[in-house]
Amino acid sequence: MSAVSLQPVTRHNWHACAALRVSAEQQVLFPFSVLEWIAESRFEPSFELWAVEAEGTAVGFAVLGEDEATAEHWLIALMIDARFQRRGYGRAAMQALTARLAVRPGCRRVLLGHRASNAAAAALYAALGFVEIDRDGHEIIRALDLKGAI
Repeated sequence: MSAVSLQPVTRHNWHACAALRVSAEQQVLFPFSVLEWIAESRFEPSFELWAVEAEGTAVGFAVLGEDEATAEHWLIALMIDARFQRRGYGRAAMQALTARLAVRPGCRRVLLGHRASNAAAAALYAALGFVEIDRDGHEIIRALDLKGAI
């Protein structure tokens, strides 16, 4: 398995994160740039920005957050740069992110959403134990039970 570490996005590494890109074909599935997520985090106090690093190099980017109204924990965004895909970094990042949330007091499950057309994400999330709990016309919501029943 590919080893990754999660590093907070700071003034020291945000440029490297902002340079990360998905492929042109994937932009319909991940339409927001990392720079847009960084900007939005200034107005969403619950957003936590993480650089996904492998051997000291930023290979991906993730956003965690907590819904203030429901106290639910969300994996809001995860992307692996097109140059580093298909190396196991996405799976390793998912495992590191869910492990980080699992130790938080009161965090019973992790929620995420993905485009219904994103078959690769659906397969990864299902393989990691995320169960579909809702869907609308364009997005599937999945949950990973951390403490018992979903």
